[in-house]
Amino acid sequence: IGDDTLKYLVNILIALVISAVVTAVLTVVLSFRFEKVDDATAASGDAPLTDLEAVPVSGGGAAAVVTAIGELTSPCAGTVVPLDQVVDPVFASGAMGPGVAVEPSDGSIVAPCNGTVIVAMNTGHAFGIKTDDGVEVLVHVGIDTVAMKGVGFSGAVAKGTRVQAGQRLVQADLDEIKKAGHPATVILVVTNHAKTGAVTVTAEGSVIPGEP
Repeated sequence: IGDDTLKYLVNILIALVISAVVTAVLTVVLSFRFEKVDDATAASGDAPLTDLEAVPVSGGGAAAVVTAIGELTSPCAGTVVPLDQVVDPVFASGAMGPGVAVEPSDGSIVAPCNGTVIVAMNTGHAFGIKTDDGVEVLVHVGIDTVAMKGVGFSGAVAKGTRVQAGQRLVQADLDEIKKAGHPATVILVVTNHAKTGAVTVTAEGSVIPGEP
């Protein structure tokens, strides 16, 4: 390995130290981002539920996305559709997070929870809401409706608005959306479920805005 064997040995030891330090730092930094422990579940000692586990709804007709922290309500009136049946492959695959969809019968789109609007697209077709408990929820109106550039959407709330469950986020013209050739499906997903814990969807039948 060369005439000065000790020099190479020192270089190897330095490389090992650097590798150990970098690995330790990255582990600590990334652990905060990818932590998936459900504190509430851990505290209770119960086994976590599988994401999107189907649970029977007593009485029927209710649509809700229940997290370890709280409950979300229907963002509009209409008929519940399982997320994996949505025509948009990104949402259907769960890549944006677990949730549920509703085929709307009315264009009044409301907040599914109390919280602060942290994202409000200027086209009025999508909103991100963060609850006081840290759950981040996406309400997306229609499929590929970003291409409409705001046409058919009115009265949208602005980013930073404090909203209550059932408060209107935007008025969507369903006929205009269909005229533009887009499905009007309203999608509700929890985008940071890795941090908030398991998400259980209970959904079937017809729903009204604000119904648990």
